[in-house]
Amino acid sequence: MQFSQRDPRWAADPIGSSEITIGKAGCLMTAVATMVTDWGIETDPGRLNGWLRSHGGYVDGALLLFGALAGLGAQFTDYIDCKTVPAPVTRMRDALGAGNVVFAAIDWIPGGTVQTHWVRVLALDERDGQVMDPWQMPGKELVKLSTYLAPDWDAARGIFEVAFYRKVGGTGGAPSTKEPGAQHAAHQQQLYVRTHARGEREP
Repeated sequence: MQFSQRDPRWAADPIGSSEITIGKAGCLMTAVATMVTDWGIETDPGRLNGWLRSHGGYVDGALLLFGALAGLGAQFTDYIDCKTVPAPVTRMRDALGAGNVVFAAIDWIPGGTVQTHWVRVLALDERDGQVMDPWQMPGKELVKLSTYLAPDWDAARGIFEVAFYRKVGGTGGAPSTKEPGAQHAAHQQQLYVRTHARGEREP
């Protein structure tokens, strides 16, 4: 399944209880919506945003907790910050091969200060891969990872954060802010959303 955060059906919807819209800064939540849809939950970014809002899936208004999808059968298993170390390409590829889901933060404009943008990784090798990019317009979400790689970058250099999920039985419970990685994940999202809120970029 592919979704665009700029789809007019939900682009203007505020994320969580914030005034920031899905179209402006909803890339991670939109990418996550493709995962739960592929795993059998009938939803879309607009409906998932509402579910997260009513099930404690956001902190500080618009900050998505990576563990918020447990109630929909998607278990957050790990977060890796690879801003200063190579991204774990082999581990990411193995996770995909096992049927798990991998999200990656890339640099919207490669080079200089990192401008974080989340995509869902669909295939990956050392040099390139295919991603579901929520920023693209509806019907054009599938792009090459190399779209976001500088000329001298490989995949390990061009991925700055990684989140892993696996499918489990849904519990129906609210996410815990005490889970491993939850606080750190929320912190990373806070930095991301604040960047958008200042209007520095809009992917």
